[in-house]
Amino acid sequence: MLKTLTIQNFVLIDKLELSPEGNFVVITGETGSGKSIILGGLNLLLGERADIKSLGNMESKCIIEGIFDIKDYNLVDLFKENDIDYLDETIIRREILPSGKSRAFVNDTPVKLDVLRGLTQNLIDIHSQHDTFLISQSQFQLKLIDSIANNEKLLIEYQKEYSTLKELKSRYLDLINQKDKDQSEFAYKESLLRELEEASLDNVDLPTLESSLKQVENAEHIINSLKESSFLLSENEEYSIEQLLNTILSHLSSLEGFGDAFVKLREQLESVIFEIQDISKSIEDEGNKVVSNPEEAQYFKEQLDKIYDLQRKHKVDDIDSLIKLREELRKEVDNVLFYDEHIKELADKIESSKNKALKVAIEISSKRKLTVKQFSPKALEILSQIGLPNCQFEIALEEAEMSNSGIDNIKFLFSANKGHSLKPIQQVASGGEFSRLMLAIKYILASSTQMPTLIFDEIDTGVSGEIALKMAKILKKFSKQHQLFVISHLPQIAAASDDHYLVLKKTLSHKSISEIQKLDSTQKTLQLGKMIGGENPSNNVLKSAKELTSLFN
Repeated sequence: MLKTLTIQNFVLIDKLELSPEGNFVVITGETGSGKSIILGGLNLLLGERADIKSLGNMESKCIIEGIFDIKDYNLVDLFKENDIDYLDETIIRREILPSGKSRAFVNDTPVKLDVLRGLTQNLIDIHSQHDTFLISQSQFQLKLIDSIANNEKLLIEYQKEYSTLKELKSRYLDLINQKDKDQSEFAYKESLLRELEEASLDNVDLPTLESSLKQVENAEHIINSLKESSFLLSENEEYSIEQLLNTILSHLSSLEGFGDAFVKLREQLESVIFEIQDISKSIEDEGNKVVSNPEEAQYFKEQLDKIYDLQRKHKVDDIDSLIKLREELRKEVDNVLFYDEHIKELADKIESSKNKALKVAIEISSKRKLTVKQFSPKALEILSQIGLPNCQFEIALEEAEMSNSGIDNIKFLFSANKGHSLKPIQQVASGGEFSRLMLAIKYILASSTQMPTLIFDEIDTGVSGEIALKMAKILKKFSKQHQLFVISHLPQIAAASDDHYLVLKKTLSHKSISEIQKLDSTQKTLQLGKMIGGENPSNNVLKSAKELTSLFN
């Protein structure tokens, strides 16, 4: 339960502190006095995102701090999971800095907002006016029933599997669409692949192929040039190069006795002659290899033309790019050939995932049906106590197509009078009936959970007179099990409080501020008198205020 709430530098609040002593705390005040600001501060403490505009003084930080007694709520493991020191009296603090940055602390340990939310959702439940209207929405209705049925863990398991199922279905549809698209292009892609495969690209050395074609096309010229070269080197009997060099060698050999330099010259010339002989032999060998073959020339030309055409067709510059394209086409063609196999595999996975999700959804639905069966009589009993003795209320749970929330459709059906047909609540309930139904729901919900503190923001909308008194009695009874904070305009509900706080708006010379004052018994009577009879209540009105308070003592 909340033991102390401190708010500093938040909107119109300079500094505010609540330290309730009883379980039933009522906050009253004129419209615009700042009651909703307190609620906004509490929402920040629960993990709502901060806004720098919330700072009253833009040069100072905003601090919102709550001290909670949590020893009875089995939260030790939750603290351990998040590596936070556990204390029976836990301090939760939010800070908004002038820079716009926001910080959160639990027992002085910095925490992220999702951790803060995960912790505080076990401590406080805030019911706003907006929630009263949400009751007409099916998703909100299901959420309420699931909370009472303790379906949270099952829903997490189900929604995880349902998400997998949706992803598999999406992939299945994509595959079907891709199959249709690819099959329409299959013949074309297959013909492209066949062309590339027939080119035998893996065995092609383009530079060698180009060189071979040049040789075959110029075979006669090459042969003649090699023959002439061979003739000049060694075959000409009169003046071949080899014969001339041998003559020079003879002359140099005759000079060997006249010095080492002539010996060296002879040796160098001998080396040249040997080299010439090797060259002559190589020319002869190469000449024997070259053959004028028109058929071979045509083959090389066709091969090159085929590759050049493929490069132009596919707008690439080399064989590696053609090979890469061929592999891509082969994969695409293979995919088309194996689509049915992949589709069947996905269909099997979808069926398996659907069965898993359905199994959990059926378990969730069973718990919902049991809860609904028990819920309606309890709600009718409470509604009877708060001025709706003849109303009818049922919850219709019908089988539906599988969705993120399960396999159920839900409707809250209502009639304020006997003999009238039940209709969806949004079609027939008044504002006051909405408020009373929400109070009944919250009463039942709180009875099935360990929620220590509940905050109601004007849950009494549309209620007055005798009904307001009955609602106050229900809230008083409610507070025996849970700590209640109620923001109200009704004197009946304020009279039932253990602690009555009054929010006042003051206008100073430079700004307006909101303050909160805890009322003692005398102040409470006066304030109740003002709520009943106006700013200057008569003695009779004050007497009525005392009598109203005595109803709850």
